Amino acid sequence: MLAQARKFSPYVALAGVAALIIGAALLLLSGGKLELQNEIPLAVGILLLAIFALLNPGQVREAVTGRTARYGSNALVMSLAFIGILAMLNFLSVRHHKRFDLTQEKQFSLSNQTRQVLKALKRTVKITAFMRGGEQYGQQLEALLKEYTSHTNQIQFEIVDPDLKPSLARQYQIVSYNTIVYESGERRQDSFGVEERDVTASILKVTSEITKTVYFLTGHGERQITDYSESGLSQLSLALEKDNYQVKPLNLAITKTIPADCSVLVIARPTQNLLEDERNRIFVWLLEAGKALIMQDPTYDAGLNDLLAGYLVKYNDDIVIDPTSSLWGDVGVPVVQEYPFNAITKDLPATIFPQARSVEIIEMAPEQIPGFSAQALIASSDNSWGETDLKQPRVRFDEGADLEGPVNIAVTVEMMAPVTPDKTKLKTSTKTRLAVFGDSDVASNQFIGSLGNTDLILNTVNWLAEEEALVAIRPKEPTSRDLILSGNQARLVFYSSTIFLPLVVLAVGIAVWWNRR
Repeated sequence: MLAQARKFSPYVALAGVAALIIGAALLLLSGGKLELQNEIPLAVGILLLAIFALLNPGQVREAVTGRTARYGSNALVMSLAFIGILAMLNFLSVRHHKRFDLTQEKQFSLSNQTRQVLKALKRTVKITAFMRGGEQYGQQLEALLKEYTSHTNQIQFEIVDPDLKPSLARQYQIVSYNTIVYESGERRQDSFGVEERDVTASILKVTSEITKTVYFLTGHGERQITDYSESGLSQLSLALEKDNYQVKPLNLAITKTIPADCSVLVIARPTQNLLEDERNRIFVWLLEAGKALIMQDPTYDAGLNDLLAGYLVKYNDDIVIDPTSSLWGDVGVPVVQEYPFNAITKDLPATIFPQARSVEIIEMAPEQIPGFSAQALIASSDNSWGETDLKQPRVRFDEGADLEGPVNIAVTVEMMAPVTPDKTKLKTSTKTRLAVFGDSDVASNQFIGSLGNTDLILNTVNWLAEEEALVAIRPKEPTSRDLILSGNQARLVFYSSTIFLPLVVLAVGIAVWWNRR
């Protein structure tokens, strides 16, 4: 009878293994909890395997002590060792991970500006994103925020599905999907952007102690922040707001004083003369640790040289001509690719200056103004010059009349404020800073998005406002890289991948078979 039962023992073993597999599957589905529905198949499987062992003790002994078992144990040890090495490498990679961005534009790395902002963070920022599960926006944002947390421990984030946690959504008063809430202390900022520039701007808004204000002078034909045409400054205004500045117009004919909250005053190409009283008020305000960005195009005067004379800077009555480095061969549109050493232009790409004039630093004795320093910010190439004959249709360098290059297109001035600021003006700085540009088109809607122009203007404003942490290159816009193939190239790719490569593999297989036959 025992021999009769042994005939069915393989089926008993198979049934036991099947019962164990079913029991393990039910155990996983129940979250690892032992319940009656998974205990029964597990118990049946163990019982059936025990019956198989009782019916075939010799086979079980051979399986445990035989050659196959020895080989199997060696393989098991090697497998366990391999798994252990992988586990250790995974542990070390989590504790000491390093990412490499091999894209040409470092598209998957945080910009210098963002890294500086994160490095300077002194307050914890909690980011709660309310996005439906599985959406691309949520995955994109999560990947980006993980990169942020790898640079600082001051960022905490959570991706919440408002459909699964409606009470939390009501607590945050969320009324639409894809709302991202930034919190730091008692400050809150809601945003919908998932790009790096949006995240960094929101972090700045909730962590900045104060919001600084940039005023744009009006009333003399200046470029306007409310002008959305090519000549306007609306794009610059939006970019400044993303850097956590308030942007306002200022008409000195209406108000007699420059507002106390003015961090930077921008004078962008006045076409009519400033009144003497206006120039005097700006001059005195600058002496009291004021900051100003002054941009003037060729052929315009507006009396700015009278204002700048006290700071040993002046506009020359010329146009910068650069035959060797110009946009599309237009010698009146210099393209600058190399810069004098300056924090504003560090790592800056090329910049464009349509019809610029030169800015000259007036020589002086060092003891004239203690703490005074003036340096070139932007300069043209060695083969350029300042053309003084503005009526000639053809330009050429006239020695003795024209200014030999390289010439300055923009300069910066810094000095200790000669006049102690009035405490009622809320100024904490003790420095006077000036940035003087011989071109205002660089900041216009038409050209501010060209090459490095945005970074140049924003870095200049940040330097003037003494926001050195923001003086860096901004997050890059994604670049579309399309591969366009001709008909012959497309056919080459198709036939080589679908016919040639498989034939190569087949030929190698036939050669190996022929050698082994």
